Amino acid sequence: MYPTAAVCVCLLMLNAPTMAINDRPIIGILSQETYIVRYLFPGRQYDSFISASYVKFLESAGARVVPI
Repeated sequence: MYPTAAVCVCLLMLNAPTMAINDRPIIGILSQETYIVRYLFPGRQYDSFISASYVKFLESAGARVVPI
């Protein structure tokens, strides 16, 4: 291998993006079934509800929240 090519490869490897590690836990919140939301938002397929305070509380601790 040519010395210039080896230097170029080394420089490219130094600038390569690294994958970020995400150590935040994923927490599932049990959603509540509701039919009132369908009337509030017609045309959308909403049929469950999670209070925002539960989500914000867990996100403030560093968790990722998913509905169950």
